[in-house]
Amino acid sequence: MLQKINIIENVGRFEKALPTQNVRFEKCTFFFGENGWGKSTIADILRSLTLGDPEIILGRKTLAGGPDQKISLQLDSGRANFEGGSWNGTQPRVAVFDSLFVNDNVYSGDTVSADHLRRQYGLVVGEKGVKLVRQIVALDEENTENNKTIRALEAELTAGLRGIGPAGMSLPAFEALEVDPNIDSAISDKEAEVSRAAKSKELKAAAGASTFPLPSELATFEAALSKTVEGIAADAVEAVRSHVAAHECTVPTEQGLETWLE
Repeated sequence: MLQKINIIENVGRFEKALPTQNVRFEKCTFFFGENGWGKSTIADILRSLTLGDPEIILGRKTLAGGPDQKISLQLDSGRANFEGGSWNGTQPRVAVFDSLFVNDNVYSGDTVSADHLRRQYGLVVGEKGVKLVRQIVALDEENTENNKTIRALEAELTAGLRGIGPAGMSLPAFEALEVDPNIDSAISDKEAEVSRAAKSKELKAAAGASTFPLPSELATFEAALSKTVEGIAADAVEAVRSHVAAHECTVPTEQGLETWLE
């Protein structure tokens, strides 16, 4: 319990505050004063003491005050002093229910946030439940990170599905597809089908089949087939000699065509 404020120096409005008489605080002590007289400064001093946070005091250094800040509080368990930018001595547990407490734990502006609700756990369950509250907060943060990872992976899978899946297929529908044990042969069949489809343009551009001319006179064709090699050779010799005779040169000094051919 806080019994007495010995001195407050260069903190807020208290350039150098000393008690005017030996007044000790009772179980219920009433502070009163106009706005700006230092009531919230005392609340911040007690909050800094119980949290062991010197920044609260350093942030309230008196403007145009002296170089050093000094606080001395008398508690029933001993004396707590703030000097050289830090607390030393007893640091009791002090609960300060001021506007900052309400803003941090209950209500802020026009909203009650999730952080307010989490901090209220500590107020309700007490110190023994603080560890459980911290576990809840840690699990909630871990769950938030996991959800971010899941959303990122779902976005990546959805983008990949647009490249390989049928148009309009959703990710849940893709995930519901069953495993095909014959997938390799099915892929080979489809590749062959794609290959045939690729060649269809070449087949369409190719010329159509043409008819092969057959002999119109059957008797002539049969006569040619009835000849033997010897008969064909005699006819060939006779045809060549007739051709040579028809084109034989009339100049006696020139070599004959038959001699030239031989």
